[in-house]
Amino acid sequence: MLKETQREWYCDRIREQFYKSYEGNQASFEPPVLRRIDEVVEALALGCTLARPRMFRGRYMEAKDFRRIADKLDGNIMAVAVDALQKNEKTVKNRIWYILGILSRF
Repeated sequence: MLKETQREWYCDRIREQFYKSYEGNQASFEPPVLRRIDEVVEALALGCTLARPRMFRGRYMEAKDFRRIADKLDGNIMAVAVDALQKNEKTVKNRIWYILGILSRF
């Protein structure tokens, strides 16, 4: 239960920070894009609560590494993740780990 609460806290924090840069105007995004943004936020929140390091792009990343990414998340980083999800919609098997792999570049 604690882990879920922690993940929800990160989701809220990441959403708030991201949408603050758009002055809270989510209406500027189409519904399919909003769903992908939500996927990215939820995956990043999971990354922020990893219990043990995971291998991404040849290096181990811990929760603190994803917290660093969350702290600097902006429209450009989000656009890269959303675009990659859209382009590879049919081929991605595990979307959460795919998203974390994309974000691990930042």
